[in-house]
Order: sequence, then structure tokens, then C-alpha cells
Amino acid sequence: MFGSLLKTSVTAAARCHCKLKQQLIVKSQLLAVHRGVGGAMVFDANWFSSSRKERKLPRARQKAVNAENVDEEDTFDSLPPIMGRQGAVTAASEEQPDADTFGTLSSEWNEKISPAFNFAADDRDEQDKHEEKVADTFRPGKLSFQRKIEDLVFNKKDLRAALEVLDVEMREELVQPEHIHYRILIHACAEAGHVKKAFKLHKERRDRGFKPSLAIYTDLFFACTNHHDRGYGLLKATRLLNSIRESHFNPNRVLYNSMVQAFGRCGDLTTALNLVDEMSKFKFPLTNESYSFLLQGCLSDKTSGFRHAIIIWRNMRRKGFVPNAFNYNLIFRVAKECGIGDPKLLQDLLLESVRKDDRNYLEARITGNLSHQQKDETNLLSQGGSDSNVPALKWWEMDIKQMEMMEESGVSPKPSLLEPHPSLMQVLELKLNDTAKDRMMLLGDVKQIIDCMKSDGVDPDIRTFSILLTAMNTSEAEAAILSAMEEAKLQPDTAFYNQIIKSRFYRGDLAAGINSLVEMNEHGVTPDILTFGCIALCCNTRKEGLDLLRSIHEFGARPNREIMSSLITGAMRKLHLANVILYLEIMENEGITADKRLIAKMENFNSTYRKLIWDKDHGRKVPYLVNQESKDNYTNWRKFEKKYKTWLEGVSFDDVEDPTLQYRTTRDIQRAEKGLR
Repeated sequence: MFGSLLKTSVTAAARCHCKLKQQLIVKSQLLAVHRGVGGAMVFDANWFSSSRKERKLPRARQKAVNAENVDEEDTFDSLPPIMGRQGAVTAASEEQPDADTFGTLSSEWNEKISPAFNFAADDRDEQDKHEEKVADTFRPGKLSFQRKIEDLVFNKKDLRAALEVLDVEMREELVQPEHIHYRILIHACAEAGHVKKAFKLHKERRDRGFKPSLAIYTDLFFACTNHHDRGYGLLKATRLLNSIRESHFNPNRVLYNSMVQAFGRCGDLTTALNLVDEMSKFKFPLTNESYSFLLQGCLSDKTSGFRHAIIIWRNMRRKGFVPNAFNYNLIFRVAKECGIGDPKLLQDLLLESVRKDDRNYLEARITGNLSHQQKDETNLLSQGGSDSNVPALKWWEMDIKQMEMMEESGVSPKPSLLEPHPSLMQVLELKLNDTAKDRMMLLGDVKQIIDCMKSDGVDPDIRTFSILLTAMNTSEAEAAILSAMEEAKLQPDTAFYNQIIKSRFYRGDLAAGINSLVEMNEHGVTPDILTFGCIALCCNTRKEGLDLLRSIHEFGARPNREIMSSLITGAMRKLHLANVILYLEIMENEGITADKRLIAKMENFNSTYRKLIWDKDHGRKVPYLVNQESKDNYTNWRKFEKKYKTWLEGVSFDDVEDPTLQYRTTRDIQRAEKGLR
């Protein structure tokens, strides 16, 4: 059986071999192939018809056989034409044309190209430029631009150049920005208060499909905090908060603090307090930073910010937080700049400042719903009782001598609401004028404040003493502050002396303000140009003003706009026309520009003096210098009118622009010229 199968297989193989051989012979007749002189690759029919053994010759013998088979007449011109680009060769004989052949093909290579074909030159359109730029693998990439932006923002502090990289360079190089590029630039815009650019970058980032980020939202609220226009910052912060709530985005503690700071600084204290309540609802712990942001919000409420600040301070004390130096400086600033608000709500400060055990008694005493036992205790306190140290009068009704006597005896007549547990059982009612001096009385005197800070482990710094100086602004408080600074081993610097000069000007001690330069020389403190600007406020006479200008030139500086504005304002306040004309001439000679504020003061002075002249002509009472001017037939007034007109025509006007315009990129300028946002 195996023999018959083997025989059948050999027979089938022989048949396949014969059939293949016949096909090769037919192909060889059609191809008629040789290796020609031109190097065209051809096939030999005899090579196909020969056996395997015959084809396998030695290499040297094969070369000899090939050389013998080459005919001299067998050249490149005699070869059949090559058909098509695939290298197929047509070898159909002319005597036996193929029925499937349609026409004939030229054998000349130059006839295969149509002479009417025009090669179009490269038009270098935008598509070509785009493809060429994308194909350039050596152009800067995303990481290169990221490092460049980081260097410009963090090292060179050049925000405009960093924005130029994103708006111009990355667009030219066809590099798509990533999240990190927007993150760095939005944070830099937030620090600079550039709200418009920060929100524009946020919109571009959102349009590119990036997901919302806690860090980006935090920086956007921080940009609203630092913006120079509080109204615009509040508008953008409100819209952003509504957008976050509509998208059901969950803020964290850092983002909540940033929102509280933004709304507090921009003047919306109600929203800031609501956000703090929301933090408590979601179990986010409050920190000293959170209370600092609330105190900053109180600064924006000039009407009743002090009352809110005291309530926040007492809440912080009640929750066990120890204030730091920043908290103390903020509460002092609020006492200096913000009012109490509605006097009817002033008693809330007492209720917030006592323990829970004493709050019911104090509230009943304020409302007049005391029991018989509580009335007896109140009468005992108001009469002084058996203790001679208990005052019979309220501390705000005592005169200065009585208060000094009580201080010498070791009893503090004034409680301090800064203390953790102020003693208010002797206080029956709060009544005080809404002034910075009276508001500071609720916080205590200089010694009480310093002792309270030390009990909290806080050392007062030079900024603390500077705020206390401007808030109290009395000669006694100034002496106490300087003495406390010596005990704390703090040396007054130039900025502190500038504050002393301004405080002396505001309380009317002009001579002491001018003599501050002597004190600075004694303590080895060098004045700066701001020092001369503060002294200019204290100059009332022409001699004092000219001496100041001479001292500025001896110092090696030039008078600036603020100094000349102060001198002109002092002369206008005294209605001294000759001095005003003199200072205007000095501004022209020094090439000092004017601003809106100075122009407004000059216009107001011009209209005021005209009204005084009209009053004088109608027999009304006018100041002494106006009477003297009328006796001189208003000579100086005519000089002033002429000089003021020529000064307005010749002086350079320096308009106050948006401070964020310095960060405009080339693309921003082009869009602004086209009227695009």
C-alpha cells in the first residue's frame, strides 16, 4: 500500500514539473531577455529550460559562459521596449500582434512625458507654512516654553514678557499650551492684580477642554482681591462664585479662604461672613488666616467696620484662637479707619466680650429686666460699695485727673476688649464719640495693648507702633510709643519718622513736624524724598517753603509732584496768591507734571477766591488777606489769573491710567486697535 502511494506522488510531481517547464518556455519566448549593454535587467530562456544541475556552475565558469553568449549586435537599441513604470517588458512580435493590445507604446523615454504638462511652482500658502513648521522637530516644545515662562515670572519678574510668550511665540511655533502654562501665568496675573487677563486666560483654558482646577479658582479670587478697582473686582468675584455654584464644584478650605478674602477686601462683608458660615457647615476648620481675611473685610466697611471687627475678635477669642501680630495690626487699622455704625447696636460689644455665665446678667441689665437681687448688685456696684477701689462713676464720665489717680492706685479705669476675659461688670453702658481716639479707648492705652500682646506671646514690631501712632495721634501717646519702642529695643527708621511728621501735621503741631529733621539727624536716620514731602505739609510761610526746596537740592534730589502739590495746597489754604504764583513758576522751571488731583484743587481755589471777591464787593465779611488784596486793587489776583491760564496751557498733564496696561502684549494691542475685547 505504501509503495502504490509513493508511486502516485512521484507521478503527480512529475506532471507538475512538466507543466511548470512548459509555462516557463512560453514566458521565455515572450520576454527574449538578455543582459544588455545599458544595464537593463533581463531573463535568459535557456536558464529556465536548463536543469538544476546544469544551472549550478562554478562562478568563474559562469562568467565565461556569459561572455561567450554575448553577441556584438545584441545592443541596448535592439532590446524590446519597456512597458510601464513597473519595469514590465513588451516582447510581442510584429508578425503576430496581440488581440488585446490597443495601440502601440513608444519606446523612447522622452516620448513618455507629455510636453504640455506644466510643473506648478510652490505657492507657499498658509497650509505649506503650517506643514513645514509642524515637520520641524527642532523647534521649541512645550517644556522649553514652560521653563522660559517660569524664568520670566519667578526670576526676572517680567509678567509682560511671559504673557508675550503665550500670546505670540507659542502661536508662531504652533505649540499648544498645557495646563501648567495657564497655571503659572494666571497666578502671576493674580499677584499683579490683573483681573482682565487672568479671566481671559481662564476662558482660553476652559475652551481648550481643561477640567476645572482648585488652584486656578483660588488664583482668580486672589486676582479680584488685588485689583485696584474694588467695584470691578467684586463684580468678577460674584460672577465666578455663581459659576462655581452652578457647576456644583466643591471648594476646599484654601478656596474658601480665598473667596472670603476677595469678598471682604472688595467690600461685600455679608457674603464673606456667609462663606465662613458655609465653611462651618461643611466642617472646614477656621484658622487665624480665616479671621485675618474677615478683619480685612471689616476694613472695607468704613461705616460700621469697627463693630464687626470687635465681634469677630471676640468670636476668635471664644473659640480659643491666639491672635498673631497680623491680627493685632488689622484690628488697630480698623479702629483707626472704620466707624462704629448704629449707636443702638453698640451694646452688642459688651455682650460679645463677657463669658456665657455673665452674658444673661449683662443682657438683662442693658434691657432693664433685672431681678431684685440683680438690682441690688447693680446699685452696690454703681455706688462703689465697701470697696474703695470700685469707681462710683463710669470710666468715660471721669475727668483725666480722676483717671490718673486710679491708674496710680493700680486700678485700670478702662477695660480692654482685646483681652481674653475683659472685666466689664463695672460697665453699665457704652457711650462714646465715633472718632479714632475714642475707638482706641475701647482697646486700651499703649501700656494695656503692649501687655495684652505680650500675654499672647506676640512681640510688637515697627508697623504695630506706626499704626498705634496714627490711630491715637496725641503728644502723650507719641511719647509713650517712643518709650515702648526703646524698651522693645526697636530703632525708628525713615518710614516711621515720616509717619511722625504726618501725625504732627494732622494734630496741628507744624513746628514740631519741621523740626523732625533735626531729630532724625540725632538718631542717625537718613531722610528720603517722602520725608521732604511730609515736611512740605507743615510749611505755612514762603520762607519755610523755600528753605525746604533748598534742603532738597542740597540733599541731591529734585522736588516732585507730591512736594509741590503740598506746598501749593498750603498756600491756597492760607489764600496767599503770591506764594501760589511762585510755586507754579517753580513747577514750570523744574518741568514737573500735574495730575487730576492738583488740577481739581486749583479749579476749586479759583472758584472759591472768585466767590470771596464777590462777597467783598457786596459788603460781606471776608478773610484778612482778601481785604488786603481789595485795597491793592486785586493786583495779585489778576497776576494769578494770567499765570494760571498760561500754566494750564504749558504744563504737562499726567493722567492716571489703568496700572494693568503695562502688561499688554502685542496681540492685546492689536486687538484693542481693531476694537476687539
